Amino acid sequence: MALFVMGAVWLNTPAGSVFSLQRRAFADTTAGPITGVVYQDYNDNGRRDTAATITNADGTQLPVAFDRGVAGVTVTAYAADGSEAGSATTGADGAYSINASGSGPYRLEFTNLPAGYFPSVVGDNSRTNVRFISGATASNQDYGIVLPAAYCQDNPTLITACYVGGNQSGSDPVIVSFPNSAGTSRQTGGLPVDDFDQPVHGNLVNSNQVGTVWGLAYARGSRTLYASSFMKKHAGFGPGGPGAIYQINPANGATSVFVNAGAAVGANPHNQADFDRDNGNTAWDAVGKVSFGGVALNGAETVLYAMNLNDRRIYGFPIAGGSPSTSAPIASAPGCANGDVRPFALNWNAGALYVGVTCTAESTQQAAGMQGYIYRVDPATLALDAAPLFQFPLNYVRRCADSAQDGPGTCFRATWRPWTPSFATTGVGNDQRGIYPQPWLTDFAFDRGDLVLGLRDRAGDQFGTQTLDNPANNERYYGVNAGDTLRAAGNGAGGFTLESNSRAGGQGTGPQNNGEGPGGGEYYFTDFAPPFNDESTIGALTQIPGHPSVLVNMVDPIPLLGVNLVFDGGTAWMNNNTGGRTKSYRIYDGSNIFNTAGDFGKANGLGDLVPLCDPAPIELGNRVWNDLDGDGIQDANEPGLAGVGVQLIKNGAVVGTTTTGADGTYYFNASNVPGGVLPNMDYQICLVSLPTGFVLTGKDTDSSANGDIRDSDAMLTDGKACIPLTTGGSGATNHNYDFGVRLNPPTITCPAPVNVCVTAGTTSTIVTYAAPTTTGEGATVVCNPASGTNFLLGTSTVICTVTNGGGQTSCSFNVTVADAPTISCPTNITTGATSASGAVVNYPAPQGGGAGTTTSCDRASGSTFPVGTTTVTCTATNACGTQSCSFTVTVIAPPAITCPAPINVCVAAGATNSTVTYVTPTVSGATVSCAPASGASFPLGTTSVTCTASNVAGQTSCSFNVTVKDAPSISCPTNITVPATSASGAAVTYPAPSAGGLDTTVSCDRASGSTFPVGTTTVTCTATNSCGTQSCSFTVTVIAPPTLNCPAPINVCVSAGDTGSTINYMT
Repeated sequence: MALFVMGAVWLNTPAGSVFSLQRRAFADTTAGPITGVVYQDYNDNGRRDTAATITNADGTQLPVAFDRGVAGVTVTAYAADGSEAGSATTGADGAYSINASGSGPYRLEFTNLPAGYFPSVVGDNSRTNVRFISGATASNQDYGIVLPAAYCQDNPTLITACYVGGNQSGSDPVIVSFPNSAGTSRQTGGLPVDDFDQPVHGNLVNSNQVGTVWGLAYARGSRTLYASSFMKKHAGFGPGGPGAIYQINPANGATSVFVNAGAAVGANPHNQADFDRDNGNTAWDAVGKVSFGGVALNGAETVLYAMNLNDRRIYGFPIAGGSPSTSAPIASAPGCANGDVRPFALNWNAGALYVGVTCTAESTQQAAGMQGYIYRVDPATLALDAAPLFQFPLNYVRRCADSAQDGPGTCFRATWRPWTPSFATTGVGNDQRGIYPQPWLTDFAFDRGDLVLGLRDRAGDQFGTQTLDNPANNERYYGVNAGDTLRAAGNGAGGFTLESNSRAGGQGTGPQNNGEGPGGGEYYFTDFAPPFNDESTIGALTQIPGHPSVLVNMVDPIPLLGVNLVFDGGTAWMNNNTGGRTKSYRIYDGSNIFNTAGDFGKANGLGDLVPLCDPAPIELGNRVWNDLDGDGIQDANEPGLAGVGVQLIKNGAVVGTTTTGADGTYYFNASNVPGGVLPNMDYQICLVSLPTGFVLTGKDTDSSANGDIRDSDAMLTDGKACIPLTTGGSGATNHNYDFGVRLNPPTITCPAPVNVCVTAGTTSTIVTYAAPTTTGEGATVVCNPASGTNFLLGTSTVICTVTNGGGQTSCSFNVTVADAPTISCPTNITTGATSASGAVVNYPAPQGGGAGTTTSCDRASGSTFPVGTTTVTCTATNACGTQSCSFTVTVIAPPAITCPAPINVCVAAGATNSTVTYVTPTVSGATVSCAPASGASFPLGTTSVTCTASNVAGQTSCSFNVTVKDAPSISCPTNITVPATSASGAAVTYPAPSAGGLDTTVSCDRASGSTFPVGTTTVTCTATNSCGTQSCSFTVTVIAPPTLNCPAPINVCVSAGDTGSTINYMT
């Protein structure tokens, strides 16, 4: 039977307050199906509510939110080794079933939540998105999730607008409050009717603060109520005029103008001096066309959208201030003339804005043209989709608007009529009824994929009560509203189908084929005001998320026949599954309406309706667990740790403290954090201290998809295990803050090496050593070989290992059993130097003896030894002592040799050699040889003699010259005679003298080619070498040319006509 850890308990041990892990053992079992339901937890209570109720003011029970299943969530079971054991996706009802492979335990994970959803708080039926189960207990694994925008407490305060006639300067309450538990479920009996008034509504804002308003939107994060001005004939605007949107603090009623659109919403059509007649048809026609319609906040509550009825544009007002964004005019719709398109209602749902539009058929006055539309609006651009999400006709059959005088057969019909720009009525009768039903889609809500549509009767805001409505006469009328509430069922393809014959989507219990409603029957069949009015709702409704009833404002809400309670106004809870009425609440009593000015009676005396849903709570957690394998991931077989103190820290201060439960889980919420966990806030979750003997495992070690939901998130901050975090918006519960810890891995320190000496000839001995020192809870130590074991001569390694739940580690040390050392050195070494610094000498290692002996020499083999003799000492060492020996290394330097100076020898002219003797060089420690040797015959000329000295380091040579020379001889050229070539003589070139003797040089005292003067010049030439000189001479005679002197010029005169004369001169 295999075991796995299923739980943990911390105990106080006798040693003091320390944490001690206790493991409960469970047998692995073959897993059955793991089943459960993923559901939308509307009130975020961690319980799957399918029949929850609260107590009404009358003591009866009011059904509240019924949690619904959520499809498309992935549920995966993982085995203890981390492998997937099975997976499933929730169906339409939120249910799932996994036939997990293998056997438990399992880690169960819930992923792929729909966009915008967060976990609900942990409660009776909901645990976290990561949980741990065994195969034997796998049913009811439910998981609650919350859509923060669809969260609401069970009994929220409801806010609605009331209307009073006149200039609004008084202090009449016009925005009032009451709880969801108000009123009574009674639908029979008679007077008294005080139970319909309980508790008395609260008066939040007076008429002089806001005047007449319709659109209401509540920002739960800032707890601010927004109310938009509204055009209702006979009832003036507030201090901000028709363009004002007010912001209100519901806690104290403090009111101010949030924004004022000014002239963009149209001019004020009221007659400020006469609200009785109130500007006749001008104010009549302005209803639905001036001021604002509905308002809605985006999901982040950063933008307030408002419908401007004048320019038919959606305005997006930033809550933080700044210029609004605007849509294009909503001026067209399928089958509707542009001028007849009238947008009004706004609703934010599932990340998108929606607008409700009415085709009034005002221009055609054709009933078939009256249509209602729901469009989706892109929040970023405020552009409407090209086609409506839903379109429905408004010319369906209806019964009586009022049957008080004429009976059902001939009553004033509630049939919808095209809008009219001027006074009209089908009523009158004996009491001057104002009846002219004009359809106006003023509100709608989403309910579990269906639509609930609120149709207001425009005439109810055009008529007053006992007012001068007809410009043509002075008759007084009281308006009779004939609004309606319809349901359209989702068709599964993103569209909707309008109710037909009192049925929608296969649901409904109302009468059929009674000529009242689309297809001949009405889904919300109790929207009447007995005994006279069949259609009494006024186009204002709200759907508290998940609740089985839609709340609708209506006239005459008390449903008791025979008591004749008329001209009242209040709220009815209509069951969305049956269409019947759940309960009613009266807000104003109109019994004195004809005697006292004030409420509007049956003429649309109430406006919009909104619940003040709190911000969805935030819960933080989740688990401190023993990470047995230290991988930082919660494996199915790893237990939680109970009794660990956990703190929630904000700005350095502890704001919440808790202790982990038996399964290691912890949670911070409003129960242990005063004021609750705040949205968009920086916190730290820290352990008060790590359990004794434990350390944190790695942070964020699982980088796979969804890894953060299962891995450890903590790190040490100033010595504490902490997880820093920033919360999201309201409802952003996060159960993924996990602390993985494991037993502190043990440490071990081995003793110092152990040396034991034995006598010569002993081969082993018993050795006892000290135990290693260790740290770590529950650590055990094993050493091998153990202390007290027989150890052989030599060195043995002892390995010691310490182990606990945090792991194991080892150390080692040596035990050496040795006898006395011996050593033998190598013989002396002589070698020649290889450089000026000596020689690198390698010598054999000395031979050491004795167990565990190590040898060393003071001059290592392979080092450089200097020239000369060096003594090397070597030592043998072991635990038992030392022994030494030595040897010498002699390095001989290469020989240095010096040759004699050059030798010169002279011989007689004609000799060809000579015997030369020189002194041979001598070098200590070396032999010298010269070639040619001293005493050899050297020929004429220069002969190089090389002498070489040799020893063990090598050879070195030098050289010198021996030169043998003969005496010089010379022979001059013969005498030379040449004529002069100029007055200075003549340049004479003569042959060079011939000379003999080695290295003889010749020179003449008058160079060949020089100019010799006229006459005879003797030239002497000399031959010279190192053995002497010889001379000779010759003459150079230069003969001058002859000279001639002519007589002076002769002049002779001859007779005229003579041609010449004989002349004699001296030669």
